[in-house]
Formats: sequence, structure tokens, C-alpha cells
Amino acid sequence: MREREEAEGANREHQATVPNLRDKTQKNQKSCKQFILWVCREQNNHVDYLFSVMSDYYNKLFTPEMDRRVANFSGLWKMKTSENFEELLKALGVNVFVRKIAVAAASRPAVEITQQGESLSIQTSTSVRTTHVSFTVGQPFNEDTVDGRPCTSTPRWETDSKISCEQTLQKGEGPKTAWTREVTNDGELILTMSAGDVVCTRVYQRE
Repeated sequence: MREREEAEGANREHQATVPNLRDKTQKNQKSCKQFILWVCREQNNHVDYLFSVMSDYYNKLFTPEMDRRVANFSGLWKMKTSENFEELLKALGVNVFVRKIAVAAASRPAVEITQQGESLSIQTSTSVRTTHVSFTVGQPFNEDTVDGRPCTSTPRWETDSKISCEQTLQKGEGPKTAWTREVTNDGELILTMSAGDVVCTRVYQRE
């Protein structure tokens, strides 16, 4: 019991010395190392308790996600420029008649994004249809490719302001598809959609 009380006391004393873990990383690493060495030298009992204490310190000191600050994608977005959209549809095998209709319909899309932390809800409206997807970065979700085929998408943070997402067709075959969404320092939203080697880039600005 005395060893456990000493370990808890050392734990509290150590916590008091590191009020801001991210801003004092090197100091904290040294302090944590000293604490672990003390545990190994003095405490041979209560292994489960001591392991949980050390695991907690490791998670606090070395987990890069703990203070993630991600970009704000929320807002109403108006398309500013678009490149290679028809070429993208062609790469996906969309026939010329449907391509012309789709290009005309998607020339002035209205995009509304709501965001809570790492969860986003995106509604895109054109003169032909409205699509809606909701997802949490890091978790797979179902959506459709640009040409309407069901797929499973896996979004991840490429940077704190850019989401990359690879798509896997749920059935059938076709070119590899993916998209990215990024908020720039200038406050623009850049959407890229790819099919094989063809990349469509659309730039949006907040209304």
C-alpha cells in the first residue's frame, strides 16, 4: 500500500510540473523519463496500476491528435473556376450527350457545408439534382462517384486544412477515383476530383 501511495504522490507531483504538455515537450519527455525510471527502480509491485499510469503519460505526451486544430470548412460556397470537368466525365466513360448536360448543369453549383469538429455535412445543388454526404474524417462512409456509382470512401487528413479521400467501387470495375478538399490561407475552398490520371480542379469562395 505504501508503494502505491508513493507512486500516486509522484504521479500528482509530476502532473503539477507539466501544465502545458504540448508547449513543453522536451521538458516533459525528460520528466516522464525520470518518473518511469523511478517506477522501474523503486516499484516492483502493483504492476497493473503502474502500467496504467505510464500509459496515461505516454498518451498525453506523444499523441499527435490530442490538440488537433483543423480548418473550418463551414459556409455557403460559390464556384469561382473549374478545370477539366468534362475530361473527368469522359475518363469515367460518360457518353458525350450526358457529358454536355452535366457540364451545363454543374456550371454554377451551390455548396453548403456544415462542420462539427472532424465531422462534415456537404450539400451540393445544381439545376439538375442535389446531392448530400455526411462523414467523419478517419471513418469510411458510402457515397457515389461523380458518375453515380456507389462506392466506399475513406477520408483522412493530409494536412490540418486538407482532406484526401480514396474511393472504392462497391461493385463493377472502373478507373481509380478520389477527391480532396482544402481550405487555403486565402479563404478559398479547392476541390479536386480524379479518375485515373485525369484531375478536375474547382475553386470556390465563400458567399
